[in-house]
Amino acid sequence: MRTGNIVKLSALKSKMLNLPLLIITAVMLITSPLASDAKEVNRDIDLVIQITSDMLKGEMPFKYYDKLTGGYKYLLDNGVSYTNAHYQHSTTFTAVGHAVLSTGAPAAEHGLAGNDWADRVTGERMYCIMDASSKHLESSSLKGTSPRNLTATTISDEIKLSNGGKPKVFGIGIKDRGAIIPAGRLGKAIYYNPGTGNFITSDYYYDQMPDWLVSFNKSGAKDLI
Repeated sequence: MRTGNIVKLSALKSKMLNLPLLIITAVMLITSPLASDAKEVNRDIDLVIQITSDMLKGEMPFKYYDKLTGGYKYLLDNGVSYTNAHYQHSTTFTAVGHAVLSTGAPAAEHGLAGNDWADRVTGERMYCIMDASSKHLESSSLKGTSPRNLTATTISDEIKLSNGGKPKVFGIGIKDRGAIIPAGRLGKAIYYNPGTGNFITSDYYYDQMPDWLVSFNKSGAKDLI
């Protein structure tokens, strides 16, 4: 993954699986033909979904395999399992984990050392995705959030960069950081506002709340999640 390429990235800013008893904290949807640096380019893939399940220990799907139906059992039977994968950071906070999974970089390179930290210049508390230059579109009184503190590109960023910005990327989560970090700097993030019960976004992504998101909030479908 590329790190420190903030100027270039900023210039470019312009039926869920059945997973009972698990909290889905982030979903990243990327529609594209995919491209890579390899000579052979696979253009048969049109959709990539990244699902992060909060508090799910690696051995649990195997331990409770005989009780699984649907989503995870299908993935275990038809997918690839990595049983010897390790991370290199000591903190297991949400932001750090999302950033490692999305960038492949350790915390020292992706810039998020925790969910919060102290700003060495001001001494004030810094939330991992806090951004004073942006605001939430549903309520400007809420402090703005964006991926600006993320200093490494995500999988979704690389897919967009290697395809001329054409792929569509959306990060969706109950927590704002669970949507914003996987979506990277070039995707769109939609997240839940517990104050209103609506899914919202910020002016980092849109000038105003998109019509489809307003319609979704009014439909009542969000109350089934």
